[in-house]
Amino acid sequence: REGDLVERKCDELEDWLFMRDGQLVGGFSLHAFLQENES
Repeated sequence: REGDLVERKCDELEDWLFMRDGQLVGGFSLHAFLQENES
């Protein structure tokens, strides 16, 4: 389902942000990412 795909992509993005920055500071970026994909 599309919702499952979006949820999985969010998990992947969160993991990438966590590993890249060493701390989870990507909340705003994740929010913007979701908004872009809704439009």
